[in-house]
Amino acid sequence: MVGRPLRYVAYLRRSVDQTGEALGVEAQRQLILSWAAVHGVTVAEFYCDNGITASRDDVVRPDYQRMIADIADSGDVPMVLVVEASRLNREEVAVAAFSRLMRQAAGSVVAIDITGGSTVYDLATTAGRVAFRDKATDAVNESEQITDRMLRWHARKREAHEWSGGGRPYGWRRTVGLSPNGKKIIVTWVVDDQAATVVREIARRLSAGEATGKICADLNRREIPGPGKTHHEHEPTLWSMTVLRQMMRNPRLAGWYAEPTGQGGWSRIERKGQFPALLSDAEFDAVQVALDTASRRLSTGTKARRLLAGVVVCAVCQSKLRPVPLGEGYRYNHAPLTMSRRRTVRDCEGPTSIDGVALEEAIRWAVGDYLARQPLEPKEDTPAGLVEQRAAKERRLDELAAQVAAEEMTLELAGRTEKIILGEIAELDRKIRGQRRVRASLAGPDAARIWETADTTTPGGLTAARKVLTDVVDRIEITPGKQGRRPFDITRVRIHWTDEAPA
Repeated sequence: MVGRPLRYVAYLRRSVDQTGEALGVEAQRQLILSWAAVHGVTVAEFYCDNGITASRDDVVRPDYQRMIADIADSGDVPMVLVVEASRLNREEVAVAAFSRLMRQAAGSVVAIDITGGSTVYDLATTAGRVAFRDKATDAVNESEQITDRMLRWHARKREAHEWSGGGRPYGWRRTVGLSPNGKKIIVTWVVDDQAATVVREIARRLSAGEATGKICADLNRREIPGPGKTHHEHEPTLWSMTVLRQMMRNPRLAGWYAEPTGQGGWSRIERKGQFPALLSDAEFDAVQVALDTASRRLSTGTKARRLLAGVVVCAVCQSKLRPVPLGEGYRYNHAPLTMSRRRTVRDCEGPTSIDGVALEEAIRWAVGDYLARQPLEPKEDTPAGLVEQRAAKERRLDELAAQVAAEEMTLELAGRTEKIILGEIAELDRKIRGQRRVRASLAGPDAARIWETADTTTPGGLTAARKVLTDVVDRIEITPGKQGRRPFDITRVRIHWTDEAPA
């Protein structure tokens, strides 16, 4: 190792950059440059990860990884300059891996403080590694303590049915003041008139049947910032269909405190005054109906020209297949990369296409057979039956309170049971809205007759047939593969009926 030149590099990092101006890392850069000038050192390269935490092992720090690779490939002795050792790592496994690498390279870490002083950790020696790990352990412990405090704070907020943080709620702005005695900071949320106007416009357009994609495209064209998550507040966010749906599903818009129930659902707990209502209950319910309708493809931004348009999806990525004319017939192909498809979690192994004419014939037969076997709508699934179920759930909530008061049930068990029942009530509410305001049920012979007699070559017949189709079919999944000149393969088709239990 004797005779190997020293190579000084600097690593800059700040976990949160609220302004987006990189002021924190720039201050670190200037401090390191000042130290280097005093000691006659030339910094060969700066590595910077701005706005990225070092406390989690699942977060990628691009420049940190590049620095590690450069150290491993270089034949020089690395001298890593940082402002505080915690800038490098706040996670135990990463600390150990960095120590091993620097030991092999006979390198050192120079931690510079704000006074211009420095501490050198020679990681080629046992004493240096021990001192560095001790310092890093302090940073790890501090990070864990902060995490524990934040988890307890979030839990207290949830128990009090108050907002527990997260992305900034769109439609409101935060104001900060002092309590009357001046000893406590009071945070309140008031209506952001500009954003609230956008929310009400979206609600009005959804209730009128306009497609979410069309609304998003219009808002982006008008350069109206969206509510999506960004790393920095100064960065505008584009509207997407997913973000819009999630925002408009939240009962907070109507002044409710609610908790997520999974799969995009919400359970309304109580009406809180923390967030003033932007929509009335009637307006919010109308939006939910419109979103439910859109998810069942009863209303789209473009008039459908094919019976199965919007219902056929890829079995892997769940993106919709688009009917494309081909000679005298047509095929269903993967749509081009769009905003919605880019956001799918899984991607396809290859292109997908299937004969549209043969698929439509197969679905016609399958739906006809399904309708012929369907009994009339059971009593418990009618609006009246659902209301009875909801009343029973509310009576069960009253019984819980009585059991707790009589010490027949622990408070913890009652709380868990109450949460389950509230989720069931929320699901019943969703079904009741759908029964009352969306779904004119075509159960039994009426649906079968319309399905058999509808002339899909006429606009009226196509609309009637699609009404029946979307009433009983949730989606038609196609296994990826190319149609080519091969015969139609029915084994690639799977129909998901609307009355199927979720997987």
